[in-house]
Amino acid sequence: MKADDLTDDGFLDNRLKVLQPRKGYRAGLDAVMVAAAVPAKPGDHVFEAGIGTGVAALCLARRVPGILITGIEINPDYAALAEENAARNSFKDSITISTGDMTRLSDTQIFALGSFDHAFANPPYREVGKFRKPEDAGRRVAYVIDIGGIQTWMNNLVNLVGDGGTVTMILPSELDEAICQLSIVRENLLKIVPLLPREGEYPLRRIYQLVKGESASIKTMPGLVLHDEATNYTEKAESILRMGEALQFED
Repeated sequence: MKADDLTDDGFLDNRLKVLQPRKGYRAGLDAVMVAAAVPAKPGDHVFEAGIGTGVAALCLARRVPGILITGIEINPDYAALAEENAARNSFKDSITISTGDMTRLSDTQIFALGSFDHAFANPPYREVGKFRKPEDAGRRVAYVIDIGGIQTWMNNLVNLVGDGGTVTMILPSELDEAICQLSIVRENLLKIVPLLPREGEYPLRRIYQLVKGESASIKTMPGLVLHDEATNYTEKAESILRMGEALQFED
């Protein structure tokens, strides 16, 4: 992509500098939040589906030293940007990107089943036929999917992690009932953290974390309040979005 088509954006209080398309899919709060929720430890190998320009992967790499991240991205322009962003933030050796379709992992033998400690995604989430599709091709790919597609992503990610590994996703609350009814969810432990715009308000997003091989149940954790009454970030939200701290799944 040409330089005029890009912006140079700061994340984690400018600890990360990321090139993103001026028009098209642009990462924001969701990417930072889902990265903060991945319970990775130094030395772990983590998989990201739909790595985009690499924002979430970079946030995770910045928080957890010594991890390896493998990402897949369907848009070759975004995959190239993710590689450039990894290099310009000194994570070239920590983050590897492949171009491919997350819904068709069975067509390739690139990724060995059960070979990752954790997996995560900020997947497409607008159901086909229920909203006006973005004109930009990058935004269409990043935003348009139905619940069947989400299930495919989740099934594929569960297959990639070993027993005890986690699959973490951030999704709009409108999908909550459908997510909780998925067969893969009924076979494993699912933990949910609602993200509330303000105290007492309805959560627009929820973070879902499936733990492979754990006894099947659904646990909803206390919600994370993002803003106070003055629309400033709460202390806990700011610790994640600006300081790069972990989002804990607390009972």
